[in-house]
Amino acid sequence: MKHLTALFILFSIAIGSSAQSKTGQALIDSLRKTLPRLKSDTQKVSTLNKISYELRRFNPDTGLYYANLALNLAQKIGSKKGEAQAYRFAGINLYRLSDYPRALDKHQKAAALFEALTDKPGMAANFNNIGNIYLAQSDFPQALEYYKKALPINESIGNKQEQANNLNNIGNIYFNNSDYQQALVYYQRTLPVFQILSNKPSEALCLGNIGAVYERLGDFSQALSYFQKALALYERLGDKSGQADIFLKMAYIYYNLNDFLKAREFHQKALPIWENLGDKTEQAANLSGLGSVEKQLSNYTQAQKYHEKALEMYEQIGIESGQAANLSNLGSLYVSLKDNQKALSFLQKGLAIHEKLGDLNAQAADFNSIGNIYASNQDYSQAIAYQSKALSIAKKIGSLYLESDILASLSSIYEKQGNYPQAYEAYKKHTELRDKFLGEESKKQFTRTEIQYEFDKKETEYKFQQRLTEEQLQKQVLLATQRSQELRLSSQQLDLSNQEKDLQRLAYLKEKAEKQEKIKELSLSEKEKQLQSAQLKTLNQESELQKTKIKARNIQRNISMLGLLLAVLASFFIYRNFSNQRKANRVISLEKQKSDELLLNILPAEVAEELKEKGSATAHLYDNVTVLFTDFVNFTQVAENLSPQELVGEIDRCFRVFDGIIGENGLEKIKTIGDAYLAVCGLPGADTEHATKTVLAAQAICAWIKDPLNAAKFQVRIGIHTGSVVAGIVGVKKFAYDIWGDTVNTAARMEQNSEPGKINLSGTTYELVKNDFACTHRGKIEAKNKGAIDMYFLETV
Repeated sequence: MKHLTALFILFSIAIGSSAQSKTGQALIDSLRKTLPRLKSDTQKVSTLNKISYELRRFNPDTGLYYANLALNLAQKIGSKKGEAQAYRFAGINLYRLSDYPRALDKHQKAAALFEALTDKPGMAANFNNIGNIYLAQSDFPQALEYYKKALPINESIGNKQEQANNLNNIGNIYFNNSDYQQALVYYQRTLPVFQILSNKPSEALCLGNIGAVYERLGDFSQALSYFQKALALYERLGDKSGQADIFLKMAYIYYNLNDFLKAREFHQKALPIWENLGDKTEQAANLSGLGSVEKQLSNYTQAQKYHEKALEMYEQIGIESGQAANLSNLGSLYVSLKDNQKALSFLQKGLAIHEKLGDLNAQAADFNSIGNIYASNQDYSQAIAYQSKALSIAKKIGSLYLESDILASLSSIYEKQGNYPQAYEAYKKHTELRDKFLGEESKKQFTRTEIQYEFDKKETEYKFQQRLTEEQLQKQVLLATQRSQELRLSSQQLDLSNQEKDLQRLAYLKEKAEKQEKIKELSLSEKEKQLQSAQLKTLNQESELQKTKIKARNIQRNISMLGLLLAVLASFFIYRNFSNQRKANRVISLEKQKSDELLLNILPAEVAEELKEKGSATAHLYDNVTVLFTDFVNFTQVAENLSPQELVGEIDRCFRVFDGIIGENGLEKIKTIGDAYLAVCGLPGADTEHATKTVLAAQAICAWIKDPLNAAKFQVRIGIHTGSVVAGIVGVKKFAYDIWGDTVNTAARMEQNSEPGKINLSGTTYELVKNDFACTHRGKIEAKNKGAIDMYFLETV
C-alpha cells in the first residue's frame, strides 16, 4: 500500500500576547464574547486575528472571514502591525483550504509589512508559514530555504517556541525526502523545547511526528510508544483532530502488521472526525487507506470506490503526492483483477508523478509492479528492464525489503526464460536479503499483540473506568500473553515452512543450472570430437597421397632398373625387391610401435584404441571416480634459491616418482599444472576400489616426500574428493585427455584447505574408506564458492 503520512506542521503565532489558559473552541467562544465589550479598535484587530488563527483547524472558511474583518479594520485605523498579522492569518486559513496561490500572496504582503516595521518575530513567523506552503506543494528546496530564513531570526531574539517550530518543520523536509534518520534528529531536538515551555499542543504534534518516523523505519514498537503519548495529550486537550491523526497512524501500523480488520477499524474511527471538521486532505488520506485495506480483504469493488474517491479529492485540492499514491494503488488493484492493460495505465501515470516529485521509494515499487505485468504478458525483455531499474533504486535507498522482493520477481522471470543459473543466483540473493529482516516478522507479530493489548486495555478503562476490577485487568494480561505465545508459535511454523519451500526451490534451480552447464560441456566436447575427426581424416588423406607418390616413384625407378637390367638381373631384382619390402615393413612396424607408445603415454589405453579405430573419441560421464590433487607448499621459497634448470630438474624428479606411484596403484594421471598434479581413479574402466586405491597412492606420495633419504626440497599438500566427472579429449593439435565437473573443483578445494604433509578427504570419500583408514574429522570448513564442507585428515602411516 502506498500511503501519505500526514506530518504535524507547526504554524507560528507571533501575535504579541501571552498564552491563553483556554484552548480550541472554548477559547474561540471566550474571544467572541469579549469582542463586543472592547473599546479600542487596536484591541479589536488583535482579537479578530486571534479568533482567525484559532479557527484555522476547525473552520478555516470562518477563520478567513475573521482575518478579512481584522484586515479591513486595521487598514481603516492605520495599524500596519495589525494589517500584517491579518494578511498572515488569512494566508494560514487559505493554506488549510489548500488554496496555495492565494495563501502565498497573503504571506508575501505580510512579509513586506513586517520588514518595513522591522518586526523580527513577525518576519520569522511569516517565513515559517511560507515554508509550510512550499512543503505542501512538495517544493522541498524552497520550503527549506524559508525555514532556514526563520530559524536564525528566532535564535537571535531568543524565541524558543518559534525555534522549535522551525526545527520541527525542517524535520518535515527531511521526512518527505525519505531521510528518516535526519528527520528524527530534528524532531528529537524539538521535543524537549516544547516540554520545557509546557506547550502541550505542540508537544503532542512533535510526538506524532517522531512516531511517524519510527513507523517508516519499521520500528512499530517505538512508533506505538510515541503515538500513545501523543494520543494521551490530545485526549486531555480535547483535540479531536489530533486524536484523528493518531488513529490514522495506528491504521497504517496495523496494515503493516497484516491485521487488516484492525486497520479498517482505526480508519473508520478517524474518518468521521475529519468529515465533521471538513478537512478534505485527511479525508482523502483515510479513504486511500481504506481502499488498500479492502483490497487486502479481497473486497475489490469497495477498494476501487475508496481509491477513486480519494483520487478525486486529491485532484480537487491539488496534492500531487496523494494523486500519485492512489494512481499506483489503483494499478495494483487492477493487477489483482487480472486487467493488466488498465493496471499498466494507472501505474505509469503514478510513476510519472513520483519521478517528478523525486519519490525514490515509490518509483522502485512502481517499476517492480510494471515489470511484473510485463512478465505476466511474457514480454520478458521489458520485464527485466523495469525490474533492473527497480533493483538499482532499491539498492540506492537501502531498502532490503524492496530489493529482496524485486530479486524474487527477477528469479521467476529468468526461470520462465529457461535461464536457470541466473534464476538460482537471483533467488539465492533474495533469500539472503530476506533473512536479514526475517527476524523482524516475528517482532511484528509480537508487537501486534502488544498493540492490541494496550489499546483494548485503554478502551476498556475508558468505558468501564468505575467498574473494572484488578482481577479483570489480570485476565486481560493473561489473554494478551496467551495470544502473544500463539502468534509466536504460528510465526515460527510459518518461518519453517517458508524456509523449507525456499530450500526446495533453490535445490531445484541449482539442479537445473548444473544440468544446463553439463549439457553445454557435452555439446562443446561433441564439437571438439567432430573437429578431431575432420583433422584425422585430413591427415589420413595426406598420408595416402604421400604413399601414392612414393609408390609411383618406386615403380618408376623399378621400371627403369628393369629396363636396364631385365635381361641379366631378373632373379637378382626379384630378390632385392623382396628384401627391400621386408625392411620397409620392419621400419613401418617400428614407427607404428613408437607412435602407439606415445599415444598410450598421452591417453588411456581404451581411449587410444577408440581414437585409432574410429578416428575420434567420445566424451563420457563417469559417476563414481575419486580425484586426487597435490600441490607443493613451499614452491615459491624453494624456487627463489634454485636456478631454473635445478628447479625444473627437482620438479621432474618428484613427478617421475608420482607417475610411478600413480601407475602402481591403478590411477590415471590427467595432467600437471605448474607445481600441481592431478590424477583420478575409476576411469575409463570402472573400479569399485577407486577411493581406497587413491588414498593408498596419496599415502605413498606423502611417505616419499617425507623420507629424508629422498632429500625432497618440497613439502606436499593433498586433497581427495569422490563424485562424478566428464572425461574426454581436448583440442585438435597436441591432444590432451582431461576431466571436468564439480568433483574436480571440490577436490581442488580439498587440497587448498589441506596442510603441509597432510591428506584432506571430503565427507564423500571418507564414507567410502572410513572402515579401512583412520581419519580425524575437522568439522565443516568454509570452501571458496562451495560453502561449508565436511573435511577429514587421513592419519598417515
